[in-house]
Amino acid sequence: MDLPNRRLEGPAKIGSGARLKILEAFAAGTLVISSGIGAEDLEAEQGRHCLLAESAEEFVEQVVFALNYTGTAEAMLRQAKTLFRDRYDWPIIARKLDRVWSGD
Repeated sequence: MDLPNRRLEGPAKIGSGARLKILEAFAAGTLVISSGIGAEDLEAEQGRHCLLAESAEEFVEQVVFALNYTGTAEAMLRQAKTLFRDRYDWPIIARKLDRVWSGD
C-alpha cells in the first residue's frame, strides 16, 4: 500500500462539510487524520477508524505514526471502510429514511 498517497488530513476548526469528506475518504479506503471537530458526530473511533489531532504538532505525529506503522494504518482503512458500508452507505440511509417517512 502506498500510504503517502492515500491519506486525508483535515485540520478543521469548524465541522461544516468535513464529515462528508471524511465519509467519502472512508468509502474510498483513504486514511483520515482529522481534528475532533471534523469527525464530530460520526461513529468513528480514534485509532480504529481514523487518527485525531488538534494541533499542528499532533497532526505531524499522526502522519509519522501512519507512515511508521503501515499495518495498523491498513487495518484502520479496512475498519473505516466497513464502518462506512455498515452505517453510512446510501442503501442504509435510504432504509432509515423510509422507516421515518412511513412512521415505523
